[in-house]
Amino acid sequence: MDQSSNLLCDRDRDIVWFAVASYAGLVCSENVDRTVHGFWELEDDTIDVLFLGTSLIEQGFSPMKLYEDLGICSYSMASASQPILLSYHILEEVFETQSPSLVIYGVTPIGFELFHEGDYSWRFQLDNTKLSKIKLEMAKDYEGRVDVGDRWNAIFPIFKFHYRWNELNSRDFEWVNYADYYTAGYYVQNGTCVSTLSREDVDYEVDYMLAMGPGKQVTIEDGRDSEEKITSDVYSLELFLESVDKNVDELLKIKELCEENGAELLLVMTPARTDPALVSYTWTKPKYLRIKTVAEDLGLRYVDLNYDADPNINFATDSWDSYHLNIRGAEKDTEFLESYLLQNYDLARDNMNQLYDDNLADYRKVRSVAYLQSETNFDEYLKRLLEGKEGQTILIAACDDYITSLNEAEFSLLDQLGLQLISQGNFRYSYAAVIENGNVRYESVSDRRIEHTIELNDTEIELTSSGWHTTPVASIVIDGSELAMGERGLNFVVIDNETGLVLDSVSFDTWQESKPCMRNSSNANTYLRNYESAVCFG
Repeated sequence: MDQSSNLLCDRDRDIVWFAVASYAGLVCSENVDRTVHGFWELEDDTIDVLFLGTSLIEQGFSPMKLYEDLGICSYSMASASQPILLSYHILEEVFETQSPSLVIYGVTPIGFELFHEGDYSWRFQLDNTKLSKIKLEMAKDYEGRVDVGDRWNAIFPIFKFHYRWNELNSRDFEWVNYADYYTAGYYVQNGTCVSTLSREDVDYEVDYMLAMGPGKQVTIEDGRDSEEKITSDVYSLELFLESVDKNVDELLKIKELCEENGAELLLVMTPARTDPALVSYTWTKPKYLRIKTVAEDLGLRYVDLNYDADPNINFATDSWDSYHLNIRGAEKDTEFLESYLLQNYDLARDNMNQLYDDNLADYRKVRSVAYLQSETNFDEYLKRLLEGKEGQTILIAACDDYITSLNEAEFSLLDQLGLQLISQGNFRYSYAAVIENGNVRYESVSDRRIEHTIELNDTEIELTSSGWHTTPVASIVIDGSELAMGERGLNFVVIDNETGLVLDSVSFDTWQESKPCMRNSSNANTYLRNYESAVCFG
């Protein structure tokens, strides 16, 4: 979706504000747009748990998973780099219509330095918030905390985006319905990264850098040598600690607001495994200890999923950047949270809510696709293809060599997909197949190059497979566009038959024993967003 065409409307869908927002063409986070407007559509007193904080929370816990497992209605109003003062105003707005008994707050904003509060981190919420006394207060604080902040263009965004008048098109006046946000504010991610850092690795690196002490620089220039002492720290906590000291009062305000409205406040930190030498915001033990002290001083519960507990996150499969979790990690986080809540809180469970039931059906569809798109294990990928084969078209093209490391168990899974010829290949043979709705429409194996064209649902598909001796290539062209990764081994392209959308493109190097996979993460994210839009927002 073109973000410049996102539309905003107030709670009563006032046509004047709708037209102004269309004209302004506000640029904001799609997820926050949907989150805020979805929240307005909730019936009063629907949710029992509220999530607040930054993108770590937005992508770290799944309210629909919590509803699916325990029947607890929750909602996430987290957003990227959300400042703690903004969290306070969001909480004010939440308490206008909702009565959560528990507010779960991600702790990273407590350590935000003021200059970290970029214009965008405020505008995500401001540009989506209905005009009210709370929005006026929010805009005033935005102006005071952000160098480029202007409360008036925050209240009336047309002043900031007025230049778009000559760029308007029909899309700017389309009705955008984000009323039923199927994730209840959670932002589904499907990427994976290759981080193998352990918590011990991070702690060791921090301890080492803290112990380095003063440094020196020795230089020879034009035949003369010099030595300069360096007093700056390699790893500094000073800015973080200063920021915590400044923001404690804001945290206290959030606690008091919760107490005034009969809610408990729980502080959390999601799992993170970034290298402190490379990423300045890496979550480390000294930061954890400082926040733990703050929580104890304020009498708040604090659970850190790096140091206090282990939700069994695998950063090679459950995170897309070692700092934010994908759907696999978020659901593991949520499962841990479920156990924690059952042990420590008396929450309303087994709720029957029609909106959440309807959204859960959409969530399950998207979850299935996101798990497919984030699967890096070949055997598990085949199992996921088996689960979804009735509603999908699976296209396969081999490149170079596809058969060397395939084992009996994998041939059994391929056989369950209906493939009869794949096991008949030899070293560096070509192979191609088409499976539609669980039925094999085409399958071929050869010691020469394979080229085949097939038409499915008015769509032309061209398959090419070639082993090493006939110039290795794997190509899957759909309506003139190349979609295969084209790497050694087996290349898959999966299409959803109901929408006609591409769900995944991946290759597994089945020449190697480990069968490593390769995806274009940008394309995979596009496939996810397209499917999400078609199924949940169409």
